[in-house]
Amino acid sequence: MPSASSPPGSLSFGQQKPREFAMAVMNEPEALLLDEPSIGLEPRSIDVAFGMPSDLQHRDGKTNVMVEQKAARGLELEDLGHVIVSDAIAMAAPGRELLGERDIRRLLLGG
Repeated sequence: MPSASSPPGSLSFGQQKPREFAMAVMNEPEALLLDEPSIGLEPRSIDVAFGMPSDLQHRDGKTNVMVEQKAARGLELEDLGHVIVSDAIAMAAPGRELLGERDIRRLLLGG
């Protein structure tokens, strides 16, 4: 198993994600721009990919801007979600509120 001092090339894709995230927050940015943080990850690693930004948001007041294919998972965590259709914002509401919208669930989540 690779250690913290292992070269990045020796890490699996799932092991590289937390390291990349740590590098991104080292300079203490006010906002994090996250593009598909869960892509290509196994379920356990997805928990980490969503957990780290969420922790920073709630603990340190950081702003997260996330684009995510796993819409339900992203909306569970985010304070505000936007549904974009044909390059226009069709709806903006708290993430959990959007999850409760029947049309949104049907359109984005298949149910």
